[in-house]
Amino acid sequence: MVDSTRYLDQQNGFREARFGQKVHELSGLILVSALHDPRVATYAREQEDLLYLSHPLRQIHYRFFDEQLYRIDLLATGTEVIAGLRQEFIRLYGPPTSGPLGEEWVGQQVTASVLSFRTRTENAYFTLSSQVLMATATEYVYHRGLVTSEVG
Repeated sequence: MVDSTRYLDQQNGFREARFGQKVHELSGLILVSALHDPRVATYAREQEDLLYLSHPLRQIHYRFFDEQLYRIDLLATGTEVIAGLRQEFIRLYGPPTSGPLGEEWVGQQVTASVLSFRTRTENAYFTLSSQVLMATATEYVYHRGLVTSEVG
């Protein structure tokens, strides 16, 4: 059902990519970064359609923890593009709520969010994530950071 966070849960990912899929199950991925830890990795696609809901994107990153897809980041640039994508998210998922870093749409299993920031131009990350897998990855990275800080 469009105009509802239930639709967000039904999609459970982006295009054909579904949360929980393994790296090897998605075609054309190339490693972008691994945070000095093979358990946490970011990939992009060699050949990616950077047009989403008729709006151009600058990049799409697929984030994996223990080889499972847990988050997808869509980077948009330009005030008009960001406003257009935000309206599409509202059309798809309903009105947003305020989250810790920006606006978010929270389903039962999946969260979508938008975080705007300014460099020389207006930019925004439209993020889709599995709540369970995101929590596990965040806990791991946070704990790893604490352990590294305590040792150093």
